[in-house]
Amino acid sequence: MGSLAQQAADMLASDEGFRNQFDRDHPDFHGDVARAVDTGGSRVPEWGKAHTNWKELAVREDEDAPLESYGPEWEAAVALRDSMGELKKAVQGLCAPLEAVVKAQEKLNGLEALIKAQEAPPSAEELAAAKEGPEFIAAEAFDGAKPGFAFKTGEQGVGYYNQEAVLQKQLTAATRAEKANARKRKALDKQIASCTTKLESTAVTTLRERMCCVDGTEFKRLRPKMEKLITEALAGGMSQQHYREKWSVGLKRVTEEIFRAFSVTMLARVKDLKTKATAAAATHDAPAAGKENSPSGVEEEGVALTLSAEQVATLKGLLAANEKALSYLCQLEGGGG
Repeated sequence: MGSLAQQAADMLASDEGFRNQFDRDHPDFHGDVARAVDTGGSRVPEWGKAHTNWKELAVREDEDAPLESYGPEWEAAVALRDSMGELKKAVQGLCAPLEAVVKAQEKLNGLEALIKAQEAPPSAEELAAAKEGPEFIAAEAFDGAKPGFAFKTGEQGVGYYNQEAVLQKQLTAATRAEKANARKRKALDKQIASCTTKLESTAVTTLRERMCCVDGTEFKRLRPKMEKLITEALAGGMSQQHYREKWSVGLKRVTEEIFRAFSVTMLARVKDLKTKATAAAATHDAPAAGKENSPSGVEEEGVALTLSAEQVATLKGLLAANEKALSYLCQLEGGGG
């Protein structure tokens, strides 16, 4: 019993402590909200004080500062890569408006098929014959069709019964269906026109603006493929089967080719140009020991090398086939002069 009483007391104390957190007049309201909560990051635990300057530690001190530009060739490669990324988005932008056009066209085709399958309204000849004819014409056997009448067995026996009431109901239903079909056709025509306008003025226009980036590049083969997609999209009358099984497959292949150029070819080129530019900058900035003491700018093992004019001319003749070495020799000669 003592154990049960203790458990009950603990439960009551726990419940009271829980309720006190929501009592604004109690000192334990929300765990003592009077305590200031630091939001400036100044209170750092002991184990984390070595990392308080984490923003500075994000950049290694032994790394060279990045260059503002890695050269015009690198900038051109980066610009082309960015353009290829935008081109991929523009190609994919054809899907949504074209799919909307295709679905609306399919609905319109289904409506037209339904209209053809609907029962034709009675002709004016049938209605006139029923209005002018008797209620019943006795006949022991079928003697051919009579406009406005139906041969059957009824309350008056076997014969031709007047169908004016039935024909009037058929005419009313046909008139109502014709009006409903006209409203549906008008709505679908409006939807097709709206989606087609969006396709032409937004998606196609944007794509043609973006695709200019491939002209004159190694990716110029992409332009005719994209133009083919545009031509098929604007032709109209595309079925959902053709859209899913052929057009979408063609767009997927073009998109994959653009993405490969963006994420593989151009990315590797940008990285390679950056590496070369960084290496060239490091070589250019490296100090040349003893160079300022050499008349010709050439230093070998701490001894200045001086060449006469005749020796320089002879060396130029030997290096005639090496344009890079010859250019460097001319620079040294100009610095020594």
